[in-house]
Amino acid sequence: MKFNVEVEGFAEAMALLSVQKKVIPATMEALYAEAQMVLAESKRQVPYRVGALSGSGMVHQPYSVGSKVAVEISYGGAAVDYALVQHENTDYKHEQGRKAKYLEDPIADAQGRLASNIASRVRNMLGKKSQAPEGYDGVE
Repeated sequence: MKFNVEVEGFAEAMALLSVQKKVIPATMEALYAEAQMVLAESKRQVPYRVGALSGSGMVHQPYSVGSKVAVEISYGGAAVDYALVQHENTDYKHEQGRKAKYLEDPIADAQGRLASNIASRVRNMLGKKSQAPEGYDGVE
């Protein structure tokens, strides 16, 4: 005995699934690129004496958990306590343009444009072959 079953919309559903498998990696790549831009602005504001704090700033590889994507920007490395004090103490005096809240403020300033920038990058990546930002290795 043989049965034939025809499912309407199956091809469209499969195409959608194919795109969805590409969305998270594209979003990770886009988020990494935007985080690099936030870090660049942050490095223009970070207190600077010999460059150790500024040089410790980095964007970590993005990661995903389910459908959520995240990236971390950090300063300090082994000197994380120093980085935290410099970031939080608004009473310290710094050279012009350098200040406390050197990471928090650039993140807050970027907040309004991050979602649209990431969406635009993802659309561009899904529409054409993308080139990963420098430093992004595509590993979760």
